[in-house]
Amino acid sequence: MKTGLLRRALGLSICAAAALFALVTLIALLDPAGTQAANDADPFGAPPSLPRLCAEFAVSLAVLAGGIWLSWRPARRSTDAAATELSQTQAADRSTIPKEFR
Repeated sequence: MKTGLLRRALGLSICAAAALFALVTLIALLDPAGTQAANDADPFGAPPSLPRLCAEFAVSLAVLAGGIWLSWRPARRSTDAAATELSQTQAADRSTIPKEFR
């Protein structure tokens, strides 16, 4: 299995989780009291503060961006292909060096 496929699957999984977290945080930003009412541990407590909700939303967007980068970045060249190219370059360089200097 290629690592590109695994990287893309991991990136898409991270994107899905971060998008869900961003949506929940956005709903909490729009209605903090309603979000607190859904908290079974303390339904009548104080809602989360605005800076905390903004920080959570920013973190979710950063994780979402990381997932997008992980899933859509171009694949790297294979190390075997790079090694073959390097050995061919070195062989070509040796052929131009006079024998007495090798």
